Amino acid sequence: FPVTIRNQIFYTSGFWVKPKGVSIIEIVALGAGGGGGGGLSKTTTLVGAGGGGGSLGSMSKIIIPAIFVTDTLKVNVGVGGAGGTGGNGTAGSNGSAGSPGTLSSVDLVYGLSATTTLLVQANGGNGGGGGTTSGIGVGGTAVAATTVANCMYYHLRTFSSNNGVSGGAGGSSGAGVATNFGAGSSGVPSLSVLV
Repeated sequence: FPVTIRNQIFYTSGFWVKPKGVSIIEIVALGAGGGGGGGLSKTTTLVGAGGGGGSLGSMSKIIIPAIFVTDTLKVNVGVGGAGGTGGNGTAGSNGSAGSPGTLSSVDLVYGLSATTTLLVQANGGNGGGGGTTSGIGVGGTAVAATTVANCMYYHLRTFSSNNGVSGGAGGSSGAGVATNFGAGSSGVPSLSVLV
């Protein structure tokens, strides 16, 4: 029998409608990344300190028979955390920490009542620390994938989840010319893939 594979990637939240004739569904949820920390504003005598990188969001995946899910799935796509502001208001001022990314999830939707049940979820990453006079910004800490028991069908051997990955620490520069370090970058937005 010929096999047809259909992918649908969600970069924004929405609804997925199960196509006719589908027998197996694979759902992958990626949590959004945390924002990077802002850098320390450097003086002529103070060593500059960059903000830490935000951590990656976690990942959860499930492969299940199509008959186990409702005809419509609600897809919630996480938003990347905002980058911290650079300490450029005053020479020697600290950068602020980046904000965390938000979680992604896919829910079963039951009829017109709009009642939902969590199918799969992935937590967003933590923000990186801002650069300070006492040192470089620390990377955002890794996040746990999800509370597995909250996800329907978690007991199936086709469910898996992975923790996020910690962000890297900020860099530094030697004393010298006064410099304003910039703001941290925003975290990577998440996505959900349904096959």
